[in-house]
Parts: sequence; C-alpha cells; structure tokens
Amino acid sequence: MAVIGVVCLWISSAAMAQAGGAASSTSAPATRSTAGTLYELMVQELNITDEQKPLLKEKTDALSKVQAEYNTKMAELTRNYMAAQDSKDDEKIKAAKEDLMNGIKTNSEKVLPVWKEVLAVLTAPQRVQWEARNFKMGMMARLRAATLTDEQLKKIDEIAQELGKAIAGLEAPKDNTAISDAYQAANKKVLELLTPEQKASLPAWAFPTSKPAASKPSDNGGTEKESDK
Repeated sequence: MAVIGVVCLWISSAAMAQAGGAASSTSAPATRSTAGTLYELMVQELNITDEQKPLLKEKTDALSKVQAEYNTKMAELTRNYMAAQDSKDDEKIKAAKEDLMNGIKTNSEKVLPVWKEVLAVLTAPQRVQWEARNFKMGMMARLRAATLTDEQLKKIDEIAQELGKAIAGLEAPKDNTAISDAYQAANKKVLELLTPEQKASLPAWAFPTSKPAASKPSDNGGTEKESDK
C-alpha cells in the first residue's frame, strides 16, 4: 500500500475514534462515541450484564490508554513524514516513510491484542450484535444521500445480522480475507436493494465500481502505477 494511503487510513481511523466511529474485529477501535466511552456504548447497545460490567470496564479502560498512546505516536510520525515531503529531500522522505510504516505495524500490534481482550468479554450473541451494529452504522453513513424505504431498512437490518453471524467468530489478522469477503458480499446485497435513482444519488466513494490499477510506493511518498511504466 502506498504510504500516503496508509497515512490517510490512519488519519481516518483517528478521526473516527475522536468522532465516535464504531469498531469491528478488523480495525483499531474507537474508545469514545456519541454515547460516551466505548464501555458506555457497549453497555447501552449490547445488554451487558452486571457480571460482565467490571471486566468490560477494566478492558475498555486499558484499550483507551493504549489507543491514546497509538494516536499520539502516529500523529508524531505523520507530522514527520509530511515535513519530510515538504523538504523535497529524498533521503529524509525515505527515512520518514520507513519510520511511519514501522510505527503503523508496531503500534497496531500493541492495540489489537487489547482489543481482542475487550471482545473476549462479550458473549457470542453480543459479538454478533456488535458486528451487525458496526456494519449498519457504516452502511447508513454511505447511504445518507439516498431516501430509503421501510422495506429497504428492514432488509439492511437482516443483511447486517447475517454479516454479524458470519464474522463474529473470526479474528483479525489471521481471518482478514474471510472478513473482507463477508463484508464485500454484504455490500453487494445492499447495493442490489437500491433503485437506479438511489444509486445515482450516492457519492462515488460509497460503492466504488472500478478497481484502481496496481500501484506501489514510490520514494517521494506517492504511488507509481504499473500502467505508468
């Protein structure tokens, strides 16, 4: 993946965490939401029992701490990378790019185990509900420009539940391919529900219809397409 794409991905994830984005088994989770903390959100959404609450609070507090450390480190590495690009110095760009890529890997490896401990507190039905909720939240954001019927909303709920059941027992990163395949299948089902008029109302990023040419990182931080050679 091109470095600039990785930077954008991290910035997006960090922004979601601060703005209350949802977390799935495949990504660094948000530790705050519009409902409050991740703990408060899970209690509100998942019918967390009194017996589960102390351990869930302990694990989500630990996650909040490691996520904050991750965000701080990634912000620093991203600033260094952007400054190196501004300098137009190829050696500085190369070194900052390497630091950033190593930082993403190292810091992600610190966050993921703690996130898994949070998920381990949930029962199987709660895990299904969590994954279904996150898919639906993301999907509704993508479909914001379309006016959906009650029947379509009901079908999206059903698709979200199917997805939740399909991926609740999977684990990142070893099951990332299966998780990605399940999401793509669910996305396709939702897209098939839409009328031509609804599809036309959506922004291009909602359901990309074409696959970009294969690219690789270039030393200046951009990407080099195979077709450009």
